[in-house]
Amino acid sequence: MIGSSDIAGPGADTLRLMSLALWPVFEDSRAHGLTDEGVTLLESPLADPLLRFDAYAALMIPDTFTGDPDELVGAELSWYEPRDAIRTIGDIRVTLGPSDQELAAALNALESVLMAASARATRFHFTVA
Repeated sequence: MIGSSDIAGPGADTLRLMSLALWPVFEDSRAHGLTDEGVTLLESPLADPLLRFDAYAALMIPDTFTGDPDELVGAELSWYEPRDAIRTIGDIRVTLGPSDQELAAALNALESVLMAASARATRFHFTVA
């Protein structure tokens, strides 16, 4: 997987290549305001418990499926209460070590936007983009 990096060639402008990232989507359509935190979350195996809040987590998608879940018959988005993900973030946080500072910062940023969503009484799910 290509990570975030800057690539410059002779006479070329700098390009920014981005990895896939885990982003929250809110039912009230508000933007999340996160930047690189979503890449950190998706790439860290410590953040795997957050994947249960995926938009399609309730679907039984075969491992061999390579299409768009939106195209599955009966595919409906799953929505979750932010407080449940905030508890999961707390559970992840207690497992972090001193070398996990980047993940800790990403979790703090995500927790902040989820707390704001909770205050707005809006549900969310994650998407990978």
